[in-house]
Amino acid sequence: MLSFISELQEKFGRPVTLQRLLLEQPEVRIVLSEPPRFIGTRSVVRWNEWEDSRDSIGVWQSREENSWMPVIRPDLRIGKRDMEERWKCEIQEVVGFAASKSELTQFFSLDEMVRTNSPEMLGEFTEEKLKEHLAHDEIRILHREETDDHFARYAWDGRLFLVNAGGSHHFAAARYIARRIGNTVPLSARFVAYSLDPPAVAALQRDFDIYAIPGTLSLLHKFHEALRAYRATYVWVPLPAPYKEVAIFLPKNDPRSVRVSGELRSASLFDLGNYLAILARRDMSSYFSSLVGE
Repeated sequence: MLSFISELQEKFGRPVTLQRLLLEQPEVRIVLSEPPRFIGTRSVVRWNEWEDSRDSIGVWQSREENSWMPVIRPDLRIGKRDMEERWKCEIQEVVGFAASKSELTQFFSLDEMVRTNSPEMLGEFTEEKLKEHLAHDEIRILHREETDDHFARYAWDGRLFLVNAGGSHHFAAARYIARRIGNTVPLSARFVAYSLDPPAVAALQRDFDIYAIPGTLSLLHKFHEALRAYRATYVWVPLPAPYKEVAIFLPKNDPRSVRVSGELRSASLFDLGNYLAILARRDMSSYFSSLVGE
């Protein structure tokens, strides 16, 4: 329960509960660092799938004295998807997979994976052994006209993945041997490029100040109570996997939300809106112009 004095302060424009929270809970300040760069596509943040989140909560509307109302979730359709049907690259450019019998989150390189889990595949460094691995039927981009296997790159990550259904160990072994005997292995398959849409990110920034905070239930509850006491409108949405944090959206058309944003900025909370704008500048045009085969 708020004291009478605190309640008056909240009512007349000073978010004292929030200020106390920011002072007493230093863990609210995070740095949203890139997840570990394992060789699986699951290590890539799925900003392009953020729109699929269905989680939001009721928020306090600053103009409604005793009413809880749902607030429409911000438009999170910030991903772009471009595709090239017959895209060419060389086997050494591929650094990760979507699927494998190995646990991809245990390795930081394909070489490490094949040396650890399939050393018997690396017994001979010869052209014959290279051809043997490349002939493996499960490397579908080499042996099937119709396949869902394809290449993918996420602009904010930068790495090239083979989105595959099998053949990971033979592919990795062929790549390993090819480099050691100095052979090139050209590849051709469909290429899907994911990036963030700068206008969509700019639209979010136009309408909201956006911050990232830890996703622990206890901290979220305290944060919710602080903004409820101040009657500030906000929305929270979980960040896309593999992050565990949440995004706080503060609408710029609500004076109390604007005041809350000022408090969060002064307390050095992570500015997610600015971070997304930086990621959105990493578009895929350079990859298409430099890597698509002639």
